[in-house]
Amino acid sequence: MVANKKEKDADFYNQVYLDGGQNRMYKVPYQDSPYFPIWKRAMEVLELKDKPKILELGCGVGQFAQFLFTYNIDHYMGIDYSEEAIKQAKASNPSYKECFIVDDIYQTTWMDSDYQIVILFEVLEHLEHDLAVLARIKKGSQVCLSVPNFDSTSHVRYFPTEQAVIARYQEHLQIGTLSTFSISQKNKLYLLTGVK
Repeated sequence: MVANKKEKDADFYNQVYLDGGQNRMYKVPYQDSPYFPIWKRAMEVLELKDKPKILELGCGVGQFAQFLFTYNIDHYMGIDYSEEAIKQAKASNPSYKECFIVDDIYQTTWMDSDYQIVILFEVLEHLEHDLAVLARIKKGSQVCLSVPNFDSTSHVRYFPTEQAVIARYQEHLQIGTLSTFSISQKNKLYLLTGVK
């Protein structure tokens, strides 16, 4: 794991979401997102029977949630500290507006609520205190997260190998699966599922 920067504030992400992100990826339908293959794999490994209660931390513009709603999931809450992200999430999921709120991942009371699954796609690498966030997740919860192997302006850390991901998170999660997805010639994302 390589760490070297401070985390960015909400204003930084408000601008990213306003601009649409790299290649305007936050402005495309969820199935056209570069993250879609990862989300599809996550849906294959998550236990979605009996309509689980899902908490997504760092939900961004709600693209994964939009995909999730096609599975008739009706117990979902997405939080993000970017007001612009939540505004866009509500706009793209009009039937589920109440499922998205602006909140601070470090202090949210939703971590104490009733849920079975926690989603953290492309979130932990942006947080200085990622392990503190994982520590707040209720014991017995399924956790599904993704982290990158590459640096970026907003990344506090990145993971050169699968082993680096395991080393960082194995004391906080019982790791179930770990998959690697290429999103360019050099850049990869690691998808990890496990139980708190």
